[in-house]
Amino acid sequence: MKDLNGVETKEENISNFFLNAQETKLMESKWKRRFLDTQYRCDAIFILGPMGAGKTTVTNNEFKTHPGYRNYAYVDTDEIMGMLKGFESNKVEEYYPVARKIAIHLTDWILEQKISFVAEGTCVKYLELIDYMNRLKSVGYHVRVKRLPRVPLDIILERAKRRKNRLIPDHVVESILEGSNLGIEKLYEFNKTESLFEDMDEQERREDLRSVASLEIPSPTA
Repeated sequence: MKDLNGVETKEENISNFFLNAQETKLMESKWKRRFLDTQYRCDAIFILGPMGAGKTTVTNNEFKTHPGYRNYAYVDTDEIMGMLKGFESNKVEEYYPVARKIAIHLTDWILEQKISFVAEGTCVKYLELIDYMNRLKSVGYHVRVKRLPRVPLDIILERAKRRKNRLIPDHVVESILEGSNLGIEKLYEFNKTESLFEDMDEQERREDLRSVASLEIPSPTA
């Protein structure tokens, strides 16, 4: 079975084996406490690209240092996984589904609270993302997307090998890359007719053009 990021995972429920319900609940509560002081509401930003495209780098350098966005909620499945009791880098297949389940519970809670957030994703399962974006819009969220530039497979594979907490086979990385590129294209095609989200790069280009236009010096009249 594949998870939302397209990674093969075991189908059986392993959460009871590694973490009991109380431990899982404590992990969720710990993350929720991070977001209780978030003052911003109803803004959702999705950073989309395949594994190794630089989503975490963009999140850390452009959003977590931003005067406004740094106060948004951030749910990082990899970070959750690294905090799970007994996790090791060679146990991703067993632990990632548990971390993903916790992350899904947290994002549902964030939606209920209408907390502004920044989320990373591959968009492999773009139909599920479309459904989630529709849910966000139905409760008043402004949804935006930052699409990362495409990265060649050889660079993606090299970056994947340097990951400390998730060791993924090359064929899985390649599959995620293909699925991500296709999913993002499908998402943008859907957006052309449904206006589901605003493209952040396009928004910045329009703002730059307006700034340039306002600085233009009028030609002298005869």
